[in-house]
Amino acid sequence: MKKIFLFFVIICLIGFTMGCKAQKTIVQDVTSDILPVVEAPEQSECNLPKDENGFAVETDDVWGPTFQLCWNEFINLIGTPKVEYVEGNPKLADELNKQKFIKDDLNPDDYYIAVGKQTLKLKRSIEKGIWDKFKEKSDILDKFTFPDIADDKTNQWFIYSMLLKNFPFIARFDNLPNDYFNKIETQKYKYFGFMKDVKFQDRDSDENKDKLEGTIESLFYANDNDFALKITDKNDKEEMILYLTDSNASFEQLYSEIKEKSLKKKEYTQNRTKDDLQKHPNAIISIVNYYKIPYLHIDRTTDFNKELADKDIKGKDYINNPGDIWVILKTLQTVKFDMDNKGARLKSEAALRVADKIAMYVEKIYLEDFYYFDRPFVLFLKEKGKDKPYFAVRIKDGKYLVKG
Repeated sequence: MKKIFLFFVIICLIGFTMGCKAQKTIVQDVTSDILPVVEAPEQSECNLPKDENGFAVETDDVWGPTFQLCWNEFINLIGTPKVEYVEGNPKLADELNKQKFIKDDLNPDDYYIAVGKQTLKLKRSIEKGIWDKFKEKSDILDKFTFPDIADDKTNQWFIYSMLLKNFPFIARFDNLPNDYFNKIETQKYKYFGFMKDVKFQDRDSDENKDKLEGTIESLFYANDNDFALKITDKNDKEEMILYLTDSNASFEQLYSEIKEKSLKKKEYTQNRTKDDLQKHPNAIISIVNYYKIPYLHIDRTTDFNKELADKDIKGKDYINNPGDIWVILKTLQTVKFDMDNKGARLKSEAALRVADKIAMYVEKIYLEDFYYFDRPFVLFLKEKGKDKPYFAVRIKDGKYLVKG
């Protein structure tokens, strides 16, 4: 069964959920080595947990860079070339240590990163920072505790990142009739694009269609089941790549496939028109494009605590001082992505709570205990080291009290 996969490359959104019937004749070279290797799921889909709609929940079907950005800052914080666990690295840690995505891969206007002692002061600073920069509020800060203490009273650190991307299309696509996905006739979904022999009342104008065509480029069209295209946003700053595939390969492998197949674009076109050109050698090839893309809504919260938390991590001076140990206490990442006929929007946050395990500060809670014996009580006297008291008295009233 074909599946939909989504992944994010720099600011490119790469999906695999599109139908079309032709290609443009512009060669596009796609290059990237920044995607993480996310292994294909080992479980069959029927054994995976299901969401509220009954769909399989897989851990590798959405990727965003914010947790990687936090991990990079953690490496800088502990002062080591990479994060190294005392009892051997989890597979995920080894992958994150490769730092295939860094903040230099993003426009600084689109991300926010903060690192500091986990205090209420830092939380307020982050809240102000993301509001001033994005006019956004955090979805994850309230899931962490920020004590109202001075920085020097805690050895717990908080590492935070937010990525916000808006992807407006240059004009509106047509809203298409609702239709099934992957030929499974149980639920119809919303689509947009341009379809053959279908007229729409909500099209702003044919001029908009021409504008949109100017922002869409075919990467390749091998056949009706193997193609990819690129859409550039209204501001000519962001790119969205859609690749039709049902492969369970890693995102890195799939992106490499796009690159390789893009280089064969001319060959694919020649193969598709070979028979027709033999019959009509003087014919002019004219390609008309049609597009059908589903609306998308993703709201995913993920933690990596099982793989990464509560395990000893070597500090900078661990070789000379085995007590130099760090520990990850909590991890969290959110990805919110929406796409309709007007464009797309991505908001992703991530956080790491870490601490120096040996010197970890335990917050003190002060209680006022009033040992006021101004009500009935009992008194015992005993020798130190002995179990039995040698004197006892019960005070129930003022009989044995001294008058003032």
